Parts: sequence; structure tokens; C-alpha cells
Amino acid sequence: MNNKLKNFLETGRIPHGLLFIGESNELMSAAAELSKTMLCEKSNTEACGECPPCKKVQNSVHPDIIYVKNRMPDEKYKIEALRHIISEGSIRPNDGDLKIFIFSDVSTMTALCQNTLLKFIEEPLPFNRFIFLSETTSGILETVLSRLVRVDFGSEKKYGDDYTEIIPVLEAVVNALVNKNEYKAAAAFSGISDRNKMSMLLKLLSEVFRDSLMYKNDVAYPQSLYKKGAENLSKTAGTKNILQASELISEYLNQTDFNPNVKLSAAIYAGGIFTAIIENK
Repeated sequence: MNNKLKNFLETGRIPHGLLFIGESNELMSAAAELSKTMLCEKSNTEACGECPPCKKVQNSVHPDIIYVKNRMPDEKYKIEALRHIISEGSIRPNDGDLKIFIFSDVSTMTALCQNTLLKFIEEPLPFNRFIFLSETTSGILETVLSRLVRVDFGSEKKYGDDYTEIIPVLEAVVNALVNKNEYKAAAAFSGISDRNKMSMLLKLLSEVFRDSLMYKNDVAYPQSLYKKGAENLSKTAGTKNILQASELISEYLNQTDFNPNVKLSAAIYAGGIFTAIIENK
């Protein structure tokens, strides 16, 4: 078991919310092992593997461990389904003293879904524990990250598997904003027809805007995937414009779940962001 987790168990101070970062398969195994230890009747530091709760965990039938993504329609996080999970959190555990909610692939959760969980994880009932699993922190809201204790299992996979397809689009959008070319910005956005990829584009674009503000303030520690574009944008767009565009992206990310027509959304997003960047203040 991870040394940080061992220390939590040995001191009896397990945070109510944990974020495991690493490879998906390893994270799920680690979450199951930690859950088994927390529910074990014979030991508080290492699961015995023999008591009834341990055997139920091993057979994936323990009623007080909720694998949240498995409860979602098509295993995709949805607001209404998450609200049912939150309601379930108000019911006391069936077998023991704790009820453990395991959220896998958290980085795929939309901003609106994450916001739905904020109060649930910020003000937990005494018997609730949360384990969030993700290969990357990219896409996880700061408001969520700040409420969880991070535990690393190997190196972080900063971006998802599809991000390489998004980079040319990202570069085209940023270059169009730098050159104040609305047509090219719209054309670049129109190349995205998948909702998840649109969310990824918006998140990566938000990182470019963040880096642009850093360049403007002579804090040269860029982390986005298009650093040169961020530097160029810092020279052509005002601080207030970049901040306004960043706020728009946050709004757009909250809307992606409710916009079935991705092509139409792309046109709206391109127009809104372009206007925010070039508008005179």
C-alpha cells in the first residue's frame, strides 16, 4: 500500500476525501484495498482478508462501497444520476460505520457535474468517505482539488489519450485570435464535432489564456501545450480581454452537457471568445 495511505491508517486520521493520481487499473485496486482496510473488523491498519466485510469487498458485493461511475447511465457522469448518489449519502451504512464512494475517471466529469458534488464532499456526513480516481488533474476544477488530499501512484498523465488530435485545432484557434481573424477562429472550432473533444479544446484553450496572463505579468512559467501562442497572445490582447475570454470558457464548459448540437455550439463559442479577445475596453 502507498506509504502516505499507510501513515493515514496508522495515525487513524484518514481524510474524508482522497484523490488518487496514476494509472487507472492501479488506482481502482488501491481504492478497493483501502476500502477493505477501512471496513475490516479485525484491523485498522491492514485488511485481514478473512472477516465478512473483507470477503464482501473481495467479491465486490459490499453494500457500503459505491462505485459511482457504474451507477451512471452508459457509465457517463450525469447531473441527475449524481443527485441520486448524493441522496444515498444521507442514508446510514448498511453493515459498518462507513460508506465509501469511489469516483473513477474524474477528469472526464464536466464542470457542471463537479460543481454538483461540491457541497457533498465539502460538508460530508460523519460516515461518508470519498475516493476520487484520475490519471490526470487536467479538467478537474480547483474547487474540487482543494477539497481533496492527493495521493500519487506513479507519474501523472497530464492529458487524455485524444489530446494529440486537439493540438492542431488549439494552435489554429490561438493563431486566429492573435491575428484577429474571426473566420479562421470559427473554421478551427468547426472542426470539432464530438462533445468530449470540445470540452478538451476549451480546457486547453483556458490553459493558454492562463499562460498569456503569466507572460503579461513577467511570470514566465508556462505550462500549456501551446506556449508560443500564449506568448504571442499576451502581446496582442489586453489583460481584461483575456480574463473575460477565460470566464466565457468556464461558462461554456458548464453548458456542454446541455448542447446536443456541437457544431452550433462551436460557432457560438468561437464568436464569443473572439469578441472577448478583440473588444476594446
